[in-house]
Amino acid sequence: MLGRLSPLGSGSGGEKVHVVSYNVLSSSLSSPSHFRACEPKHLSQEQRYAKLTAKLEQQVKRKAVICLQEVSTAWAGQLHSFFQNEDYYLISSHYTKGWQGYMGSAIAFPTKAYAAEEVEIVRVADTKAWPRRAKPTLFDKVSTTVQSLLFGPKKEQDHFELARNRMNTMVLVKLRSRGGGNSFCVGTYHMPCMFWAPKVMVIHSALACQKVQDFAKDDHCILLGDFNFKPTDSCYELCTKGSLSEDDEFYPEATHPEESWKPEMEYGFESAYFRHNGEEPNFTNYAKIRDDPVFIDTLDYVFYSPSLKVVDVLDLPHRDDVKGPLPNAEEPSDHIMIGATFEL
Repeated sequence: MLGRLSPLGSGSGGEKVHVVSYNVLSSSLSSPSHFRACEPKHLSQEQRYAKLTAKLEQQVKRKAVICLQEVSTAWAGQLHSFFQNEDYYLISSHYTKGWQGYMGSAIAFPTKAYAAEEVEIVRVADTKAWPRRAKPTLFDKVSTTVQSLLFGPKKEQDHFELARNRMNTMVLVKLRSRGGGNSFCVGTYHMPCMFWAPKVMVIHSALACQKVQDFAKDDHCILLGDFNFKPTDSCYELCTKGSLSEDDEFYPEATHPEESWKPEMEYGFESAYFRHNGEEPNFTNYAKIRDDPVFIDTLDYVFYSPSLKVVDVLDLPHRDDVKGPLPNAEEPSDHIMIGATFEL
């Protein structure tokens, strides 16, 4: 179903770098009770893992740098063995709860093609300095308890506190081609799935972009992953423009007198699919969870620094040509793999 990336270093121009990103769907979240619209045989862990590795093998042949999200600990060990046998090095970070399979993100790269100059795993909420929390007084505690008893729990939650408490981690690696050439950085992130708290997602979008730019410094950088926002959302505007107007409906205004942080980056990222095709993919996620309505939209992106040149992207299907919701006979996840080729 998915297209091909050209082999490493082929064609005219400089050195080519291929990257792909894939939310593989945690092995703990793909039960028939969760994906009720899918055939149970397509949710089998054995079948799904076999389809996943078949897709990964295609990218291994092209010496792609591979970014994964929702990697459960149950699959992490198998993937370590898979990549080691392909002369790849896998870096993974797991941060969620048991019912989610302790899933996390990972980056794998071919060791014969690249040397790792630097690797970092960081909890994104820890990349920001947070104001000291005020210690609640006895009056505050009593007042909160009385209000909760009379009116129920407080519905309005502080977006900075919510963002601060998210455990999501980012994996970053600085690579250099063993054949010489410039260093480049790759980061992958799985954004908190908090559609109900868009200001929290703006905060984490900014923190993720700020972190990868700080990690890369003057080197080329690529940020891939499942960002859980659509091309029409404020988060997308922030990532591609480098800032967000304070008049935006979802601009995260300060909630603490000592809060001076702003959702601004050194530069806005380019989006590989938009730059190459003139538009974002028709969809990257096609799912129906329990009795919820079918969701189909674009949530996954390949962002990159303007210093890079995108020369190709992985061909993706149109939603009209896919028998969804996913997973199905061809796709082992509710997301599809995305990817791009860059010239250094």
